Amino acid sequence: YTLAFAGLAGAYGRKKYYDSSQEWIDSALTLSSKAISINPNLAEGYKALGDVYTSKGNNPAALTQYIKAVELNPNYGAAIANVGYIYYQYGLFDEALKWTKKAVITDPGFARYSSNMGVQYFSLGYDSLATIWLNKALILQPEFFFPNIILTYIDLYTNRFDEARARINKLLSNYSDVPAVYETVGDIELIAGNYKLAKQYYEKVAELTSLMSAAGIKLSYVLIKLNQRAEAQKILSSYLTSDTEDPNQYSEGTITYYTAAAYCVVGKNQMALKFLQRSLELGFRDYRWALIDPLMNPLQNDEKYKSLINTLKSTIAAMRNRVKAENL
Repeated sequence: YTLAFAGLAGAYGRKKYYDSSQEWIDSALTLSSKAISINPNLAEGYKALGDVYTSKGNNPAALTQYIKAVELNPNYGAAIANVGYIYYQYGLFDEALKWTKKAVITDPGFARYSSNMGVQYFSLGYDSLATIWLNKALILQPEFFFPNIILTYIDLYTNRFDEARARINKLLSNYSDVPAVYETVGDIELIAGNYKLAKQYYEKVAELTSLMSAAGIKLSYVLIKLNQRAEAQKILSSYLTSDTEDPNQYSEGTITYYTAAAYCVVGKNQMALKFLQRSLELGFRDYRWALIDPLMNPLQNDEKYKSLINTLKSTIAAMRNRVKAENL
């Protein structure tokens, strides 16, 4: 019965992505714990429990469970890949690559693992290697949209705007309910300075998710650029409340970065710097986006900002050195 309970826990956990009700996560937690209690020597229960903690945003607890699963079954590809995923969330891309490579060796035909390899190489600035792995993922699973999103950012970061638009526009018709697709198009137009188009796409993301998000912050910026300040202020005043004044209350790097961006948009540069520093502590490593992000323009000449960006570059350089030294 252990495998049955673990399987049910996994299925219930995945329901969270289609129904945000906490009940699915609570049920997954109960079932995965039951699986472990029946047979603590089977890896599947620990992997399922790790998935629950991942859904809850508790990465340390998730990592503990995934590693336990791998200890019990060293060839458990899904658990191995999830260890890599958690290290990626921590911003430890070199360690993530080590684990993801193991997962690919274990299950070479699984598109998600190849995609993860591509994402990790991309995050380290190895775009040629990233492209190879992302295309491999697409060969394995042609309908997999995420590799094309990353390939689009490779085009964007190298100023190939037409190629970026052509690639992502192919996804729009087939993935009209995927917020990440619309946000990617919005990012292209944001960087290109086409604010009316960016507004259109960020509004679609907000419609599908929430204004209290990275897309909502970027939308507030383009609204200001379009002289729609009242609308922008509604978003920013809802986002930047007394609950968002302490960066130490944050536990995830990306949303902490965009909180920094929000403070930058409203002209609170010192608060922005505090949140930017906290985002780096929490694993935010997207230095290429940070370098071109127009929301952060007011900080470009600030010495503290320059120091933080240099620290970020040094962190990436150290990981790149390990990747080269260990042939990861």
